[in-house]
Amino acid sequence: MPFPVRKAIIEGLKSVFIDGKIVEKEVPILLKANSKFGSRDRAMVANSIYEIVRYWRKYVYLSNQTEISITIEKLANVLDAFLEFRHKNIALSFEIDQSFPDWLQNIAIEELGKEKWEEQAILSNQKSKVYIRTNFLKITAKKLEAAIKELGYTALPVENMNGTFEIPEKNNLSHSKLFKDGFFEFQDISSQLVGTFCGVEEGQTVLDACAGAGGKSLQLASMMDGKIQIIASDKNENKLTILRERCQRAGVKNLSTLLQRHIFSANIKADVVLLDVPCSATGTFRRNPGLKWKLTSELLEENKVQQREILELFAPTVNEKGHLVYVTCSILPSEGEKQVEWFLEKFGAEFKLIEQKRIDLSTNSGDGFFMAKFVRI
Repeated sequence: MPFPVRKAIIEGLKSVFIDGKIVEKEVPILLKANSKFGSRDRAMVANSIYEIVRYWRKYVYLSNQTEISITIEKLANVLDAFLEFRHKNIALSFEIDQSFPDWLQNIAIEELGKEKWEEQAILSNQKSKVYIRTNFLKITAKKLEAAIKELGYTALPVENMNGTFEIPEKNNLSHSKLFKDGFFEFQDISSQLVGTFCGVEEGQTVLDACAGAGGKSLQLASMMDGKIQIIASDKNENKLTILRERCQRAGVKNLSTLLQRHIFSANIKADVVLLDVPCSATGTFRRNPGLKWKLTSELLEENKVQQREILELFAPTVNEKGHLVYVTCSILPSEGEKQVEWFLEKFGAEFKLIEQKRIDLSTNSGDGFFMAKFVRI
């Protein structure tokens, strides 16, 4: 391995395991900083970093080290173990071979059962696929497909998902004029199913109460051709700023933003209230393998408490006969089905469960999700 490539890989690992950065954001930055690398070296850097992050525990073990007190020297040793053992079949315990913290595996086995957990764990270490969503406010799916093909890429239509395409090869579409002009958005395939699940109708008001940067709000605006009103809210103003910029690019005119703390003083009510709540993100490890090393048992418990607080806080914002949609990108029932049970015990006199849906990692090639829809009686 050329020294500059080795140095870049170690630098990328340092950004994740010492500086606490997110691997999917850091790798593009790293490659941009090493723009003189050829395609082979760029692929070696990206693939090595992702594989080591996915199987961190395995390669730490094979380098005869511990996972504590990470140093540059230790990262170099882990890289050496990766280069030596990556193509070898070695008998290891499941949690080391598939690289999950003991505490997470114990909880997952308790909630899912050993067989289901092992299936989900193996799937979560597979490489994620890239999906895009047509912005119907600007273009038809057929025209977008043709335009992408003109750029030299393949756009594979996803069955039963109008306007959704898989992009199977490496691509530079995020820098394309098509993207910059708002003709499509990158969005996980399972995340897109949330928009359909909401069942929004023309003329309704939607409150996306935990909108983040607004991917689902933008999807609803596109799906409904601007014929609904959307209020996107978050506690983080920076995320709402990003959303406003995305709205401008996408040509969305029917969306307003409001900080979460102002929702109640403004007496906001909606026909559909979408709660995409903070969670363990255990359903997203395919795309974000570094998250399993950031998650702790304490943080998981904090998330579950926060999920109930958000449900309790926003239940009154649902109009009579309106819908409350609860969503997590977690594969754990304690953040999904169990929270539904809790909510019905507390608010069963006001809300009725219409439907709940579990999308695990064997359902499709996207993230794991849980979603539940209630109607206010």
